[in-house]
Amino acid sequence: MKTVLTSRFVKLHDAKLQRDEQGLTMLAYAMGAAIILVPLAGLMFAFSNDTATEAEAVIDAAIT
Repeated sequence: MKTVLTSRFVKLHDAKLQRDEQGLTMLAYAMGAAIILVPLAGLMFAFSNDTATEAEAVIDAAIT
């Protein structure tokens, strides 16, 4: 009985370690980066575009 339980435990533990060692694929990294970076890039573009327009208005007002 002990050897049956031990062998099952060893097989389960080995399967877990193999899953942990495989890690993420390059596609998974690319998808994760796309999900995070695309919205951030859009927000940065939106905020920087408004900020540049406001700064241009302030500089034009200061010059005149």
